[in-house]
Amino acid sequence: MRKYKKVDRNYLDRIYIPNPGQTWKEGKDGMIVVDQVHRGFFHWIAKRCFHRPGISHIALDGYGSALWKELDGEHTVHDIVQKMERYYPEEQTRMLARVVAFMGILEVHHFIVKVRENTAVHMTVLRQHQPSMRHKIY
Repeated sequence: MRKYKKVDRNYLDRIYIPNPGQTWKEGKDGMIVVDQVHRGFFHWIAKRCFHRPGISHIALDGYGSALWKELDGEHTVHDIVQKMERYYPEEQTRMLARVVAFMGILEVHHFIVKVRENTAVHMTVLRQHQPSMRHKIY
């Protein structure tokens, strides 16, 4: 069993934005704070019986805040990785793995949503390198 999932090669072409249904704000220090509203039956019980808060405020660290600010609906994951490598040159060797892991966590928790995949560049490359269909033997 693999410890890590294999990243789809088209993952770097995806374009994300912060979830419009999620509230967030930028603090005075430039760090992003995402508000997570707890909904559902078990959260209701936790709020009533154990006096748990209805909203959690999740503060992103420096890497997360820098990445969050780049999620504008225009930049692909590849563009974001390149910008993060410029922001943090000491982490260049591990930046791709860190960005992919962090964006996976954000996507699982519905903090970000995929807008689309930027396939225009890859389609032209595929057309140039793909042999014609009539030469294919089935």
